[in-house]
Amino acid sequence: MAEDTNELEENIPSEVYSFPNDVKDNLVGVLQSEYSSLKAEQTTRIAIRENTYLTNFLAIGAILSVAFSSDPIEYSFFLLIPVISTCIYWVYLNNDLMISKLQLFFEQEFPLKVLNTLNSSDENYNYKIEDVLDKISTWELFHRNEDKFRSLRKFMNTLFLVIGFVGINISAILLTFSLAIKGNNLFLGIWIFDLILTLVVIISLLYTKDW
Repeated sequence: MAEDTNELEENIPSEVYSFPNDVKDNLVGVLQSEYSSLKAEQTTRIAIRENTYLTNFLAIGAILSVAFSSDPIEYSFFLLIPVISTCIYWVYLNNDLMISKLQLFFEQEFPLKVLNTLNSSDENYNYKIEDVLDKISTWELFHRNEDKFRSLRKFMNTLFLVIGFVGINISAILLTFSLAIKGNNLFLGIWIFDLILTLVVIISLLYTKDW
């Protein structure tokens, strides 16, 4: 926390601009509106991200239900699993990256904007970055500092993410290997495409996930 505060203070502009009172009031209103809208966007993106797990398992369950309802089992339906799972994963990834960016914005960039506006509005008091963080980032700071099981939760989230979007894809690829080799060129082409999609998911996880 102390290190984060020091980094923020280093980024504070050396000159604080002085604005007329009406402009100051407008700036405060803009900041309040920006904070509310971005928080609403963050909440919406978190909900979408969490729902991708359920959506993925429901989609895979539907495919398995159709495949196993045939006699004999129609393994060709398994070729659809990596395609559908990767599309859902991409929704997860886009929202996860934006959530991380918004979190960094609330912790670093936005407090500086508020600090600059406060200091330009009140010449009798020199606000510090701690004053801003204590007011607008109370929950974020408390959640990070007081969460004793954060490492465990991150590990479990990563584990379920790997199982849901990588493990199931690999299982589908292995189950359809013989079909791709012995079947027609269409099955082989879809199987290769599935393999490429799964590799893309693995690489993106390794590159973007905060391990």
